[in-house]
Amino acid sequence: MPIQRPSSGYPDAESGSGHSHSGKFEANRESLQSDSEELAPRDSSVSFHEIMFDKHPQAMWVYDADTLQFLSVNDSALECYGYTKSEFLTMTVGDIHRNEEEFPPDRLHSGQFEPGQNVYHRHRKKDGTEIFVEVTARAVEFGQHRAVLTLLTDVTQRREAEMANQRLVTAIEQTAECIMIADPHGLLLYVNPAFERVTGYSREEIIGQSVRIFKSGQHDAEFYRKMWDTIAGGQVWSGQVINKKKDGSLYCEEMTISPICDSNGQILNYVAVKRDVTRELALEEQLRQSQKMEAIGQLAGGIAHDFNNLLTIVQGNAALMLEDPKIDPFCEELVKDIAGAVERATGLTRQLLVVSRKQAIQPVEVNLNEIVESLANMMRRLLGEGTMLRCVYYPDLPLIHADRGMLQQVLLNLSLNARDSMPNGGQLEIGTSVKTVDAGQTGSNTGASPGRFVCLRVSDTGHGIEAENLSRIFDPFYTTKDVGQGTGLGLATVYSIIKQHHGWVETYSQVGKGSTFLVYLPTSSAIAHVPKPDVGLTHLPCGTETILVAEDDFAVRHLVRKLLERCGYTVWIAESGVSALALWEMHKDEIHLLLTDIMMPGGILGSDLAKRLQAEKPQLKVIYTSGYGSDVVNKLPLLVEGMNMIHKPWQPKALAQTVRNCLDQK
Repeated sequence: MPIQRPSSGYPDAESGSGHSHSGKFEANRESLQSDSEELAPRDSSVSFHEIMFDKHPQAMWVYDADTLQFLSVNDSALECYGYTKSEFLTMTVGDIHRNEEEFPPDRLHSGQFEPGQNVYHRHRKKDGTEIFVEVTARAVEFGQHRAVLTLLTDVTQRREAEMANQRLVTAIEQTAECIMIADPHGLLLYVNPAFERVTGYSREEIIGQSVRIFKSGQHDAEFYRKMWDTIAGGQVWSGQVINKKKDGSLYCEEMTISPICDSNGQILNYVAVKRDVTRELALEEQLRQSQKMEAIGQLAGGIAHDFNNLLTIVQGNAALMLEDPKIDPFCEELVKDIAGAVERATGLTRQLLVVSRKQAIQPVEVNLNEIVESLANMMRRLLGEGTMLRCVYYPDLPLIHADRGMLQQVLLNLSLNARDSMPNGGQLEIGTSVKTVDAGQTGSNTGASPGRFVCLRVSDTGHGIEAENLSRIFDPFYTTKDVGQGTGLGLATVYSIIKQHHGWVETYSQVGKGSTFLVYLPTSSAIAHVPKPDVGLTHLPCGTETILVAEDDFAVRHLVRKLLERCGYTVWIAESGVSALALWEMHKDEIHLLLTDIMMPGGILGSDLAKRLQAEKPQLKVIYTSGYGSDVVNKLPLLVEGMNMIHKPWQPKALAQTVRNCLDQK
């Protein structure tokens, strides 16, 4: 074969790690290697070699190993790269390579590569297009020069497919979602690292296992049947599944399972993409519970307001009836019973506000024995016939400085929690005692402190609390009960209330034997005295001032008028802020005090009314009243119960005394 005069050469296979040549080119390479030894000019064989070289279906070229210039190229190389033969023979291999950084010139010279070695390079065509080629090179003799015979295969499409596959594999390996591939029988073939992190299984443990290993027992057979019917029919299935981890714990996954089919529609594999949504669902449930509690709070607040107005009317009129000197002794006893019922109803209203989180703590000196005794009958009804309630009272129990309604809430929450732990019945024991705690007994309980405490003990014979759950039982929204059977707020409320009272709670439990809650509350130095309701109107504090009453409830409005007029006051009544302003314009010079409900219809609140009137008459005294909870009352600063604030339902004497206190205030 005639060889062109050497001008430059560029051995194209002198760097990179070796690759075995594809099988379909092995025969060509072997014949090329044997024939290349004959590339030196000869007489009779030139024509045969020229035909073999020029017409070879794969691109081939020869370049000088020292000068790095092309010596000859075949027709396939011309067609592949787009250059003419004359253009090629003025070029070096460096003109073909994409850049020198990938294949530096000092490694292109003879001796820097293994003969027959296969490597991959990126080349640039005449039009600038880049291709990826597999290169097979062999050193040959060319007269007095050394040369390199190179066979090139365009593997751009194959390489791009490999790179795309590698990107896909990398993405699957690094994605945060769990991915698993199973065969048509449900045997696992592949899982990604995210799957290992979430489930706790390693690849070695799980490959070859059936997907049934994750079954939690939370779904029935019909659930799984529908899932398999869907994917076996070639359809995609999506939904939430509760599965089981390696350690046995349950978690919820959002899962999409897709069947992978061949060209004939035959299912080859199933691919599942899964995401652990356990925490998200928990947060959503907490949000729903918060919204539910907020709605309950709004409802309870509204009920308490209207209920307090009714109790105010009943209580005030009972007081007026008891003042009648002609009242029959039998009727007098009935009215006193009514007054006592109003007192108990007032306590229930305060409990509504405690549940709605709209009642601030209002501590008084109370006897814990009396609180337990007052709730005992109601708790027996709540516990049911299967649960026996036993109360053990400590004699001469010291008083505690506490909010009666909130302590009732604590006792109810602990008792109901105990009932739920005894679904088949059992025994609940509530006891009181006195304990002295020294500094060495506080232990690891950060809320404990030394001193003398009244202790409330609530013990049950239920299923108990597992050790790993004890540290979390007071967390808001945490519950071990089934969905729909508990909000996770009962014990959190207990903890919060006791902390407000400067006490603490201790819990002892044994699975299968029951639980005991010990509530510690600091004792008070006050002497026990529980006054009976005084609903009479004897010796009411009186006066001669003029009072403007703004109250939207008709019956309450007229009750206030009767009581205050009986005390000697001149009273003007208004059903709204607008009508109160009209009366003010006519009588403002003579009005000494404004008694107003905080919340009123008509666009003018009691607080706004007071500001407008005091702006005109700074010396005007104001008393606020409300049947709402502390969330409304606390919006007004510097309110003092019995001085410039009185909560509904109020005692008639309390109202008269508050009016007098406010008017006498300097």
